[in-house]
Amino acid sequence: MDNVCVYGNQNTKFLIAFIIPNLKAIQKLIENGHGNGREKGLKEYCSDPTVTAKVYEKLRSATKLSRVEFPAKIKLCSDEWLPDNGLVTSSFKLKRKAIEEYYRRDIKALYGSEPYNNNPK
Repeated sequence: MDNVCVYGNQNTKFLIAFIIPNLKAIQKLIENGHGNGREKGLKEYCSDPTVTAKVYEKLRSATKLSRVEFPAKIKLCSDEWLPDNGLVTSSFKLKRKAIEEYYRRDIKALYGSEPYNNNPK
């Protein structure tokens, strides 16, 4: 991953995360999964629900966070977060309010559906 922003507020039952994935890491993950031989661009990978599910499972297995600490849903984002688009500062720190505003529709969509895994582990 190149960048991550975890989002939640007191009115929601679970966390969500916006992830800027690393293209080479995504290609390697997909290649290990089924290797269809055709490379896609980052935008195509980010809009593919199968890729999102694979990334989610990989993240889930790589962390030791509890169910409430780990985001229940993720969105893979192909747009870079740069100072020019106002999503990070000049020192590349996240501007959470700007990210929240930029992804407002996605936040609504992610919270409008059930979490990927709502069963405790």
